[in-house]
Amino acid sequence: MPVWGRPRACLPIHRLVLAVWLAAWGWAPAAAWGMDLHPRLATGEIIVSCPEMSEAAAKQVEVMGMVDASPEKVWEVITDINYFQNFMPRTLKSRAVTPETLQAILKIKPTEAPIAEALLDPVPPHPALYRVPGQKYDVYLYSLLDFPFPLCNRWYILKITNDETQAGGHIYTSSWTMEIGNLRENRGEWRLIPFADGQTQVTYRLFTDPGGCLPDFLVKQGTKATLPQIILAVRKRVAQLSPSQTADSSQGGNR
Repeated sequence: MPVWGRPRACLPIHRLVLAVWLAAWGWAPAAAWGMDLHPRLATGEIIVSCPEMSEAAAKQVEVMGMVDASPEKVWEVITDINYFQNFMPRTLKSRAVTPETLQAILKIKPTEAPIAEALLDPVPPHPALYRVPGQKYDVYLYSLLDFPFPLCNRWYILKITNDETQAGGHIYTSSWTMEIGNLRENRGEWRLIPFADGQTQVTYRLFTDPGGCLPDFLVKQGTKATLPQIILAVRKRVAQLSPSQTADSSQGGNR
């Protein structure tokens, strides 16, 4: 999933470079969680929270927004991982990975994206092949992300667990952990619940430790700036889908 990262090597950062870098991320102060979020979400506000309670929590960021579509339609979008490269922020490449290919990659332990990509299948599997309706099921995602100077591009393979066990209540969860990549940690989840008639409350939670030597506050602000873009991207992608493309969305299926 899209994530903010640091380079593996420290680069001298002048204040001017920092200003350009933050501008490239579109950084602006983010809103904190409120006691009653429903009225704010109903207006279309995207709410970002970055807990400050502990060192571990400093690397946790959450974003919440309303999408004007059913949870089933949003679920279709966020589980269509081969298509992330066409709409998710800064995603250069995204593709499902077979369990067998993952094992081959883990055996070699590549440290660079081109080496990992050389081991991927020529044609990625469709993630729907691994779906078990109404149950939990796993898929694997390779992703390469683009970052502004002075950051290095980030790559990783995630194990994603999709949970449709509460589909009867129109509730869906997709959680992930990192199998391999050039971050120290990347884990998180999507959670979809009904909001109003034909609408979905989307929560995206990210725990990340990109490593490197950039100050924690820059890591945090870069992440906070990116997460609203993810909600906006999901809204845009959902709006692009026609009814014929989502004929199976009532079953929580993929495009």
